[in-house]
Amino acid sequence: MSIPSIDAGRITHINHVMCQLHDHMDNIYEQLVDRDIAECVSEIDECLIKLQDLKQSLADGV
Repeated sequence: MSIPSIDAGRITHINHVMCQLHDHMDNIYEQLVDRDIAECVSEIDECLIKLQDLKQSLADGV
C-alpha cells in the first residue's frame, strides 16, 4: 500500500513525537527503579509538556 506524500510527512512527524514520548517513558521507568525522584519528576514534567503540545495541536486541528 502506497502512502500519499502529504501523509508521509504527517506520519513521519507522528512517529517522531511518539518516539520522544516513548523515550520519556523509558527514562521514567529507569528513574523509578533507581529511586531517582528528582530526575523522575523532571522527566515527567518534560513528558507532560510534550503531551500538552500534542493535545493543543489536536485542538488546533493540525
